This record gives sequence, C-alpha cells and structure tokens, in this order.
Amino acid sequence: MTDETDILTVYTSLLCGSGNHLRAFNEQLLAQGVTYVPQVISQAEWDAIASTPRETCGG
Repeated sequence: MTDETDILTVYTSLLCGSGNHLRAFNEQLLAQGVTYVPQVISQAEWDAIASTPRETCGG
C-alpha cells in the first residue's frame, strides 16, 4: 500500500479504464451471442464490473 498521491492517481485511472474496457468487451461479446467465462478473476468480480455503468476516468 502507498500513500503517494501520484501513484494512487495513476492506479485509480488505470483501474477505471480497465473496467471500461472490460464492459465494452463484454457488450460486444453479448451482441454476438457469446457469454465470456472469466479465466483470471472470479465470475462474481467479472459480474460486478460488467454490471456497472461506464465511468469517466480522470476527469
């Protein structure tokens, strides 16, 4: 854990962007009738991210 503001800001922005990319990826798969089964994170984590609205990152 860190309390360095710059590191926390970058990490938060990357996490936000990653969630948006996951949601966009999932939306495209669902539009093609494909249900993705996560390989690295749990299904619960995937569902929690995929079910939330797109975020505005860093601004």
